[in-house]
Amino acid sequence: MNGTEQQQRSARTATNDDDRWPRTADPPQSRPGPIIVAVGASADPALLAAARMLAPMSAGGVLVASAVEALPTFSTGFEPTILPPTFDSDRADDRVAAVKARVQEVAGTDSGWNSAVSYGEPSYVISDLARARLAPLIVMGIGRHRPLERLLGGETTLRTIRRATCPVLAVGPHFDTPLRRVVVATDFSASSMKAAESVLPFVAADATLHLVHAWDPNAPADARLSLVDRAYLLGLPDKFRRLRAMLSLPKGVTVQEVVREGKPGERVLDYASTISADLIVAGRHGMNVLTRLLVGSVSTTILRAATCSVLIAPEPTVADRDRFGRIFEGSRESSSPEEWAVQLDAFARRNQGRRTTVEVDDYVLGGHVMETGYALQGAAYDPHDHRIELMFGDPGMRSRHVTRAIANAESIVITSDHHGRDTGLRVVHSPGQTVLTFPAVAD
Repeated sequence: MNGTEQQQRSARTATNDDDRWPRTADPPQSRPGPIIVAVGASADPALLAAARMLAPMSAGGVLVASAVEALPTFSTGFEPTILPPTFDSDRADDRVAAVKARVQEVAGTDSGWNSAVSYGEPSYVISDLARARLAPLIVMGIGRHRPLERLLGGETTLRTIRRATCPVLAVGPHFDTPLRRVVVATDFSASSMKAAESVLPFVAADATLHLVHAWDPNAPADARLSLVDRAYLLGLPDKFRRLRAMLSLPKGVTVQEVVREGKPGERVLDYASTISADLIVAGRHGMNVLTRLLVGSVSTTILRAATCSVLIAPEPTVADRDRFGRIFEGSRESSSPEEWAVQLDAFARRNQGRRTTVEVDDYVLGGHVMETGYALQGAAYDPHDHRIELMFGDPGMRSRHVTRAIANAESIVITSDHHGRDTGLRVVHSPGQTVLTFPAVAD
């Protein structure tokens, strides 16, 4: 049996205090998880020092995690290589001892930090652990590898970012808290808005968020598009205003709005260097493998070239995209049935008990009001029957209920006012649409 087979067969997890963590476990939902600090065999003191600074901001404490990678299969001549039976356990025990010793050195014996060591590819081990433990943050080294390794996407931190469901902090060589000069790269998408929200728990009370929007004008390539560029520029102040309104800024935190022209990643890096930023924040956009390999995203460009620490937030959830779209754009449209259950459930919870008017517009028969004055009780999507159901109740008679089933739905649109309060729901279906609105009276 070679080393790889032995490791795969054992696949054991070694932790301090025998705190074993199953990769597919469903962790408790009642408390926030720990900050995950991903370390290698050397247990980089800089990462542990960064975790010590961040620990007071985490109600779930700190978990130092390390992955023992399987050794490649090899052979010398015609004789197979025989490894000792305890080879796997010895490697794991050595890593556990090294991690615990370094944690004690940096954090102290009474820190309450836990540690975990497992076999596997690091980006999978760390991202799966963070997901299972409901971690609010993963802390890793920013990494510096050879250009070929970068091109092939072999950087552990970058690979973890692509799999993580929580923000990943890539710690630079001079990480320090409190974080006062924070650059947030924004294109006003849901991803960049989520990134801006993600960093707020970690900034100093007197921090400045530099919201940097970099864009490539069309005019240099085609002068006929100069009017388009001008219209875009004129619209930026309103976009910044909406973005600022969405952020629940802690008292004392200020915002600086910055616009730069050129390649977004490069301009963000230039600006961060100019102000000696403590941290750059960016959102992770979903990209296909080919685009990642040949071009790379803005977040990838920033991560590979930044001289300070970088925080990359994951793609927003359906609920987040719904919230950002409604508040930032005044509406949120979806043609994806897999999103409807989440959107409709959230819509019903936000508006439960509000009086409604329901109108059906048939493209053949015309429009007519079906119900009015009933209070919204629920909204759901049945994927089995491909049907949307709206549930209503009579505010004066609890026993009376009305359910409207909508078949052949093609899309839903949720609209909101400038305060983010829902104003209606439109379901497009064949051969028309059903529109739910809330009358402008006190609910």
